[in-house]
Amino acid sequence: MTIGDPAGIGPEVVLKSLVELSFLRNVSLHCYTYPEILLDCSKSLGINSKKISHILTSCINLSSKSLKDLPKPGKPDKQSALIALDSFRFVIRDIKGKKLDAIVTAPINKKNISLIRNGFNGHTGYLSKSFRSETAMMLTANDFRVVLVTEHIALSEVARYITKDTIINKTLITINSLKRQFGIPNPRIGVLGLNPHLGDDGLYGDEDKRIIQPAVAALQKRGYNVRGPLPPDTAFLRTRFDAYIVQYHDQGLILQKYIADGCGVNITLGLPFIRTSPDHGTAFDIAHRFCADHRAMSQAIKTAIQLSRLK
Repeated sequence: MTIGDPAGIGPEVVLKSLVELSFLRNVSLHCYTYPEILLDCSKSLGINSKKISHILTSCINLSSKSLKDLPKPGKPDKQSALIALDSFRFVIRDIKGKKLDAIVTAPINKKNISLIRNGFNGHTGYLSKSFRSETAMMLTANDFRVVLVTEHIALSEVARYITKDTIINKTLITINSLKRQFGIPNPRIGVLGLNPHLGDDGLYGDEDKRIIQPAVAALQKRGYNVRGPLPPDTAFLRTRFDAYIVQYHDQGLILQKYIADGCGVNITLGLPFIRTSPDHGTAFDIAHRFCADHRAMSQAIKTAIQLSRLK
């Protein structure tokens, strides 16, 4: 796992999760970081250093030199960005070298990393480019899964980025991942519409009839178990699906985060390995106050282990 931006809650949720999951057997958990960061965090949490000695020993150190100046809590800068990026780069190096079965990434701040690396657009984009893979973003809460057609863009831009090909590609990535990584032989997929009442025959928009419906029909013609477009306001009330393809961020994530209740996991589909992360950000405002909820990080680790064993 990566340490994330050490000026945020990454060190805290990582350390708490590692302590909580120390009972696991036949699993090797490694955090890519400077051990000094976790040691400082443990002292602030009142955890005896002897209790985490095995965690510190299993760390993959980012440098042969000790870290003299610790990142300042809640104040991301170039130093914390460099630590976050190095942690991520070293993990990628070792996943390419077949040393790891899965990676779990702690939260980063894209803007902060862009200070030292122009064009950086987040974990997913970096991984897609590094492994030349088309990817999709899945958010989970137990067996409730949503996959985004459009991701982090303004709501005013959503309709412009929804295309027939994008919907088909995201759905195919989802189906293949559910088969290969989740062990679901014939995934049932529900595709949500975009507009209220599916546009009401063009009264509220034509994207559902002009774009989404033909995409679903093309997938059905190829034999996939796909239904839609489903009315967005009732889609989750009817037949349950193995995954829902949602057209924009909040269309799926509001319900997913409500169901997850602090334990949601983000999974990157389409990669040749398992990558998960907690479904929250760096939370700089509570960094080093030691009140961060680590359950999503723990669940991300558990999910990565489970999917690695199913793979």
